Amino acid sequence: MFLTDEDSAWEVNFDHTYQIYENLTFILEMGYIRLDLDEDTWGAVGEDLNSAKKLTFNLVYEF
Repeated sequence: MFLTDEDSAWEVNFDHTYQIYENLTFILEMGYIRLDLDEDTWGAVGEDLNSAKKLTFNLVYEF
């Protein structure tokens, strides 16, 4: 699916890295994207297709 000149999108991300110990890192990623699609082109699109969310937790151990 491609965006037209009448469509728009915005995205917000918060990515954080915490050094717990010298070799252990905690990574937190949060994101949200919102689409504003032209109804004349795409028709009525449900709320499920207009937004997406992301939440990840990572532990990285380096040795």
